[in-house]
Amino acid sequence: MDTLTTTQPVTHKLPNPCGAHVLARALKRHGVSIIFGQSLPSALHLVAPEFGLKQFAYRTENAGAAMADGYARATNRVSVVTAQNGPAAALLAPGLAEAYKASIPIVAIVQDVRRNQTDKNAFQELDHFDIFRGCAKWVKRVAEASRIEDYVDMAFTAAASGRPGPAVLLFPQDLLQEAVKADATTPRNAVLSHFPLDRSAADPARVAEAAKLLAEAERPLIVAGGGVHSSQATEVLACLQDEAHIPVATSSMGKGAVSELHPLSVGVIGYFMGKRGMARYLRPLVTEADAILFIGNRTNQNGTDSWTLFPKNARYIHLDIDGQEVGRNYEALRLVGDAKLSLEALSDALSKQDLSKRKSARAKVEQQIAAGRKAHTDEAQAMQIGRAHV
Repeated sequence: MDTLTTTQPVTHKLPNPCGAHVLARALKRHGVSIIFGQSLPSALHLVAPEFGLKQFAYRTENAGAAMADGYARATNRVSVVTAQNGPAAALLAPGLAEAYKASIPIVAIVQDVRRNQTDKNAFQELDHFDIFRGCAKWVKRVAEASRIEDYVDMAFTAAASGRPGPAVLLFPQDLLQEAVKADATTPRNAVLSHFPLDRSAADPARVAEAAKLLAEAERPLIVAGGGVHSSQATEVLACLQDEAHIPVATSSMGKGAVSELHPLSVGVIGYFMGKRGMARYLRPLVTEADAILFIGNRTNQNGTDSWTLFPKNARYIHLDIDGQEVGRNYEALRLVGDAKLSLEALSDALSKQDLSKRKSARAKVEQQIAAGRKAHTDEAQAMQIGRAHV
């Protein structure tokens, strides 16, 4: 929608148009159709229906952040959640922290105190920058109505680009109620709500090196993390698993990156390989691997069994969009880039390698995985029989 004024019925007394109209139009342009929020910022929620934006209410802000997180994961689009200033905004922090660590893009719109009441102990006035600094990629306060669209674009860019995560926009109450001219801003066309926003592949020379390492390894293993889902790289990974004959394990966030029924699928590893764990009997596939490829994986405590699971003498390859995560806990061949594009390049590079070693080893690996699954099933059935006789 290019215009700020609409033909929809108006049931409020706000200036038409006002700052809230500029904000709602910008959200609509970015493909937003749902806003998770309660009553504030009230100006935004009052004008939102004029732009076809639906409000989904939450009981508490931490629940709202979780709703926005789930929506972004399910749609691969940046979600929007709103909150009042002060303690209400602070309740967004736990949900945004989860999204921050899990690399899920959310734009949080928080109503702030009026500009002429800043630092006067206005109602529920808090330092929102300090609240959100540890759980968001980007936090900004909009000071001028003429800059609203600039900051909305910056927020969506921050949330969806690079390693995705939350971005927070602070809007003074009076700014959203301020009257603006209908032609105050030049209509824009950019849509920045999908993610990954900008895809870039890893260095081709390093991709070729990684392909050679995997093809020549005796016992290679791929460990897929949540970045595979965020990058929509599951189909590419499934093809690589089958065509390169390499077993694939996942972290808990990477679960489902490949079918767990595939004969080369190890399942979820890390802490989940303990007593009665589904992958318990497949531990040697990890501990005896000599070449390990991490994809979209933070190599965190849960996924590495407190960093004790993976062998010290293995060669590591680490593919991630965030260069700071690459090699964080395991020195690795660095593949910094989008998982989908980089896996496509890796698949192509592997097709040019001699994969006879991989192909000849496949049957034995499949037998090992099948035996491990059966051992777990037998153990589970024995437990059920034992309980039935108690």
